[in-house]
Amino acid sequence: MVYNLQLSGHLGRGGTYKLLSRYYFWPKIIDLVKCFISAYHSCKRAKAFYTKYQGLLHPLPIPIRRWADIAIDFITDLPPYKRHGCTYKNILIIICRLIKERHYVLTKGIAVNNVIDAFLREVY
Repeated sequence: MVYNLQLSGHLGRGGTYKLLSRYYFWPKIIDLVKCFISAYHSCKRAKAFYTKYQGLLHPLPIPIRRWADIAIDFITDLPPYKRHGCTYKNILIIICRLIKERHYVLTKGIAVNNVIDAFLREVY
């Protein structure tokens, strides 16, 4: 009501609190003003961004040789799979960026020691 008056304009958090506190008082009034201003649709939509323009995207450089540059991804929370006495729930995917060769490796978990063991066993 106070924030959207034609005469007052959009004053922001501080201005709305000052204007509202001239006529009204209740406990935690500043918290309500903060909540209202942060959720007000017109101001959120019209607010300017203050971040610096990021520029154009730069592609990743082309790798020099095979397996010099890799990408790693995980498929997690799969149903348990038993093989050779071990239960696996995740798949580690290792991709060579140059030749697009892929290795799909069953892993027990996504902890660092499991990933390193699987990587050294399957790729190197």
